[in-house]
Amino acid sequence: MIVKKYLVTDIKEAFEKIRVELGKDAVILSTRKVKKGGFLGIGAKTYLEVTAAVEEKKVPQTEEKGQIYKLQEILSKTKQPPQHSSEDLTELKRMMLELKSMVASQRANEPQWVQDLRKALEKQDIDEEIAEKVIEYARVKYQELDFSNDNTRLILSEMFLPFLNTSVPDIKGKVLFVGPTGVGKTTTLAKLAAKLKLSDHKRVGIITLDTYRIAAVDQLKTYAMLLDVPIRVAYTPKEAKLEVEALSDYDVIL
Repeated sequence: MIVKKYLVTDIKEAFEKIRVELGKDAVILSTRKVKKGGFLGIGAKTYLEVTAAVEEKKVPQTEEKGQIYKLQEILSKTKQPPQHSSEDLTELKRMMLELKSMVASQRANEPQWVQDLRKALEKQDIDEEIAEKVIEYARVKYQELDFSNDNTRLILSEMFLPFLNTSVPDIKGKVLFVGPTGVGKTTTLAKLAAKLKLSDHKRVGIITLDTYRIAAVDQLKTYAMLLDVPIRVAYTPKEAKLEVEALSDYDVIL
């Protein structure tokens, strides 16, 4: 683990320095106020000492070699699978190619907008079974989709709603997400924000105080940009209160 200390004027300055030097995976371990300069304590300036750390991802070379040797030893003792005849393999390959050709032929006759939709779903690594359900749903509900239209992203989002088994109560006002690192606060917030805006058609705003994990703010900003909702970053309780007041006309603040 790499641990570094930063002497800064405020947490914002520390946040930027840590991001540049340690990267987005760094975490802030502690903060404390210290006095520097002056004469016999007179006229000393107050600074913020921030301690941050990031895990080293390098694996010692000796350990890597040891793992390779162990793997080779295990593989040498593993029984080889039964060998298939070349005729069987040739027939299997022929059947696979024939099946792929049939599927490709059927898809070639599909409307262009269906082909574009399938490519978009494949590009996003959507499960094939779910992708086919979405395409079938689109065939029934929409005669044609124009992927150059700005509303297409919203339409695609709405297509997935019938396949999401979620139940969210009517939410209004402010919702606070609290918990230790790694429990899924950011992901849950993003899912809830999407549900509230796309399904419930509510005006949603996001405020984050999670500035101790460098990557958290960037992740939330990405979600907010995709959903087209405002996001504010607060570094102190006072700033958080001001941001809540700034978003007071929104239906829900997360």
